[in-house]
Amino acid sequence: MNGAAKVRVWLSTDFPLAVVNMTVGINTLFNFKEIYHGLGSYPDILYVQIMLSDGNISDAQGSRIAVFGASDGWGLFTEDTEGTARILAWKTNKQGRIFHKGFTVSKSSKEESVLRFPRYYDLSNYLISVQVKVPDGDNRNMIFQSVGSSVATGIFHFSGIVYVYTTTEILFWKPISYNGHMFFIGDVFGPGHHSQICDTVDLHVEIYHLQSKGHTKNMEHDPCEDDSERHLHDMHRRFKNYKTMFQKRQEEMVCDKYLIPQHGAWFMSYNDMPTEPPTFLDCGTTHPIWLNGTIPTTSEGVVDRTACKVGFMSYCDEEIPVKIKRCEKYTAYFLLPTKHCPEAYCFGTKKEPPLRKPVIKASTYNKNGSSVDRLQFECYLNISTLNYAYYEVTWRWADSILSFKNESSQFSNLRLTDEHFKTLGVYVTCTVTALHFKHDTVGSNVTSDNFYAGLMVCN
Repeated sequence: MNGAAKVRVWLSTDFPLAVVNMTVGINTLFNFKEIYHGLGSYPDILYVQIMLSDGNISDAQGSRIAVFGASDGWGLFTEDTEGTARILAWKTNKQGRIFHKGFTVSKSSKEESVLRFPRYYDLSNYLISVQVKVPDGDNRNMIFQSVGSSVATGIFHFSGIVYVYTTTEILFWKPISYNGHMFFIGDVFGPGHHSQICDTVDLHVEIYHLQSKGHTKNMEHDPCEDDSERHLHDMHRRFKNYKTMFQKRQEEMVCDKYLIPQHGAWFMSYNDMPTEPPTFLDCGTTHPIWLNGTIPTTSEGVVDRTACKVGFMSYCDEEIPVKIKRCEKYTAYFLLPTKHCPEAYCFGTKKEPPLRKPVIKASTYNKNGSSVDRLQFECYLNISTLNYAYYEVTWRWADSILSFKNESSQFSNLRLTDEHFKTLGVYVTCTVTALHFKHDTVGSNVTSDNFYAGLMVCN
C-alpha cells in the first residue's frame, strides 16, 4: 500500500507565546518523569518532543523498550536509549479554534464511529487534535493523545483510538479484541507508575486554524515575489453575492478577527475586492467589507486605500486602511484583522447559474378522499444548484394572469389547480422569478414554452 505524506511547518510566530517551554532528560533507566506545569488549568495545545543524540527530533509517541526505535519491521535497526524531552504548551484563549466537541466513548458501546464536521474544511492550515481524557482511576482527568495508527497484534494488552480525517468528517476505530482497551498503561512503561486499564474514556476533538509562513512576513517584503500560499480562509464564500443564511446547509459566518494576524498580513487573491458596496449579509458574513476606491495598476506599486464595513444603517459604518499591490498574476492585499465578529473582507462576485426554462406538467390529485381526482398544473424548475430564497411563479392562462409567491426552496404550493382556472382548451405559460430577498423588485426570470391545457384530437 502506498500513500502520500503531507508535511506542515509553522514558525513560533504563528502561535501565541508558549506558556510552557521546558526540557528534561529521560532514558531507559530513569523512565518516568512527573512535571508540574503550574498553569492552574489545562493548556489548549501541548506537544512533547524527544531530541535524540544525533540531533534528530521525534514526537514522543513511544517505542518498545527504547526512547526511540525504528526496528521490528520498520526496515532499520536503530534505537536510542536516552534523549531530551522538550515540552511545549500554549494557551490560545480559544482564538483560532473553529470547532470542538467532546463525548464519551466505551469499548462496548454501539455509537456511530463517525464525527461529521458542521461544514467543509479545506485542511490547508488546520491543526486537528484528537485526545482521550481518562474519567477515573489512577490517571483520572489526565489527557492523552489519540493515535493515527496502531501496530498492535492483539496478543498482548494494547490501547488506542485510531482515527483518520477528511475535509468533512473524522472516522474512529476502537479496539475489539479481548486485550484491546480504550486506555492502557502497563508495566513496560514506567515501569509500574500509574498503570491502568480503562474501557470508557472521554474523547475531545478540536480544530484550530493556523496561519502559514507567508502570513507572518512584514509589509517591507515584495508580496509579488512571495511564492508561499497566502490565501484568506473561506475564499469560496467571500463573493459579493454569497449569502450564508440562504445556503441549503448550515454554515458559520466568516470572521476575520481570528483569521488574520494581530498586526496584519499580506494575502493574495485572484478576485478583486468589490469597489461597489455589497449588501448586509453578503460575502458569507454579517458585515462585509468592500474597497471604497480603485484597484491599482501594476505600475503604481503599493498603494494605500480605504475599505468600508457595511453596517445596519450605512454602507460605510467603519473605515479600515488597506494596502494593495497589483501583481502579474494576482493582486496582493495587506489586511488588518477586524475588530468584531462576524466581519470579513469581500472578494469577487459569484455568477449565479442561469435559470433553466421551466416545464409545465399536468397531473391529478385527490382532495379530502374524494372519489373523483382533480386536475392540477405544475411549473417545474430544478433549483438544486440555485442560491435564491424566494421564488415567484406567474401563470398566464389565456387572458388571465395569476401570480404565486413562495418563501422556501420548494414549489409545492405554487401549483395551479382547478380552483384557479375556469376553462380548458387554451395555451398557458408560466414565468419563474428568482429573488434573494422577499421585497426585491428585480430578479432573474425565465418563461416556459406554451403548453396546451386541454384535449387535443390528433390524426
